Amino acid sequence: MERVACWYSVVRYKTDVIAGEVVNVGVVLHSTQDVILTRFHVLDETSPKIKAVTNSRVEEATYKTAKDILEYYLQESTKSLSGTVGTVQISSALSDDFLNDLYKFYSDNQQNLFLSEPTFAMTENLDGLFKSIFNSYVGRRYQIDDQKDLNIKKYVRQVFEERNLINSKVASDIELTPLHDIQSVKINIDFGFKNGVWNYLQTIPTINGPSKGTEWFAKTKFMIESVKEQPKFYLMYRTSELKEGTQQYLSELIDFFSKNNDHRVIGLDLDNKQRLSQLCSTIEKDAHDLKDVLVS
Repeated sequence: MERVACWYSVVRYKTDVIAGEVVNVGVVLHSTQDVILTRFHVLDETSPKIKAVTNSRVEEATYKTAKDILEYYLQESTKSLSGTVGTVQISSALSDDFLNDLYKFYSDNQQNLFLSEPTFAMTENLDGLFKSIFNSYVGRRYQIDDQKDLNIKKYVRQVFEERNLINSKVASDIELTPLHDIQSVKINIDFGFKNGVWNYLQTIPTINGPSKGTEWFAKTKFMIESVKEQPKFYLMYRTSELKEGTQQYLSELIDFFSKNNDHRVIGLDLDNKQRLSQLCSTIEKDAHDLKDVLVS
């Protein structure tokens, strides 16, 4: 197999301008040989690695804004020959210097989020190289399997935004403290809405082995049993993205949670778009306005 030339940069974030603490939060890889490819993955603001270095919601929001701007440019710059996005023109994805120009742009503007100087590489497997670089610089535990979970969350958020539900009837990135005597124990919920009782929507992570399944089962059991007011829980997944042999296992776990919790636990397969559309219609019709309620 012919080797392909490419460039890659590590996405880095300076959490404290004074202290100068820097963490690696993502990777961008670019190649113009054979096909134009720009591949990237930047950690979401809810990632444990980001949570560990941000001390407030303001800092999380600052990181999210910087990440979203970079991701938006990388996504949209490939749609025009010049690489122009809105009023910003950094470089064309057709150019071998695309990543170097992006690196210079972020260096010159002294952003908290920035790129390392691009490194040249030759490879027979761009996907394998990207994964290896991500493992080495960002961390294996944050690997690309997590991207599936993130894609599910982003997809649901996009659907809610299209229906004008986010921040009007649907809350996102909810942080619950189920044990009032132990404030350090927190549960992060993807989405929630209230129609009499709270309904929480949570992404099921990629279950790629028995240990991962056991870990998810324990965390979910704690979440369901610890949150008072007996809310409903929608556990979100995509059948099409489940690893072979896990669909039956996952179905059995959801049934277990449902039967043992008065059927308050509901599996939500996002491949069934009609079900998600029906849920949105229910929220539009029956959910309280967020300004009138507080997250339990």
